[in-house]
Amino acid sequence: MSKSTRLPNNYRSCTEAFKTYENPYQLTQTEYNLIVRSFFVLLGQSMVNTGRNYLLPFGLSSLGIAKVPTFGRGVFDYQRYKETGEKIYKKNTHSSGMIGIFKWDNRWPRFKVPPPAYTFKFSACRDLARYLAKRIRENNTIIKYYDY
Repeated sequence: MSKSTRLPNNYRSCTEAFKTYENPYQLTQTEYNLIVRSFFVLLGQSMVNTGRNYLLPFGLSSLGIAKVPTFGRGVFDYQRYKETGEKIYKKNTHSSGMIGIFKWDNRWPRFKVPPPAYTFKFSACRDLARYLAKRIRENNTIIKYYDY
C-alpha cells in the first residue's frame, strides 16, 4: 500500500509560507513576496519561450502550454468591434488555426485526491496570457507547444 503525499496545511498563501520560513537571510516579508512573484513571472516566461512542461511538487502532475484548435468560428476580435462596430472573427492563419492555452494536466496525479480537488482549475493571469498571445503572433512559438 502506497502512502499519499499531502501538501502541508500551513502553505496556503505566500504570507503563511513566509511565517513558516526559517529566514536565514533576514528577509522582510516584502522582499520574500518579491522573490516569489519574480520566480513565477520568470517561470511563466520560460514556459512561453521554450514550450517546456514543468512537473509540480507533491505529485500534482504538470503545468505547460497546449496548442488547441480555435473553437467554433474562431476568436472574436473585440478591438475591431469597438472601432468599427462589425463582428469579425480571427482565423489565426499565422498559427494554422491553433491557439495556445495554459494547461494544468491533473489527469494522473501520483496520489489519490478527494473528488473536490479535481474541480480546481488553473487560470493564467492576464499579463501572462497576453504575453503568450504576443509571442505566438510575433515569433510563431506555437510550434513549441504540445498537442492536447
